Amino acid sequence: MGQASACDGTDAWFPLSDESDGTKRLFSIAAPILSALDSGARLVVDEMNNSLHPLLIQKIVELFHDPSVNRNGAQLIFTCDAFFFVNPIRYVGVSDTKF
Repeated sequence: MGQASACDGTDAWFPLSDESDGTKRLFSIAAPILSALDSGARLVVDEMNNSLHPLLIQKIVELFHDPSVNRNGAQLIFTCDAFFFVNPIRYVGVSDTKF
């Protein structure tokens, strides 16, 4: 069940089936992401861009690259067919990469 607040301040409940595909996808990978970051595990996600906004994917990748969040060295491995949001120099750490 999802919850939203109405203009009058009351809560409205609705079934998860009414959520967008992107919200459902985020819900499905949120726990594994948090678990990997907490334990330092390797997380493999197939078709990361499936129903997720590119900016959300970028933020997820940034979580794994932020030492203050990823204190245990977790790794994120994912497939994606939309690489327009990835800056290889920033994420790979290579200053003279040629593409």
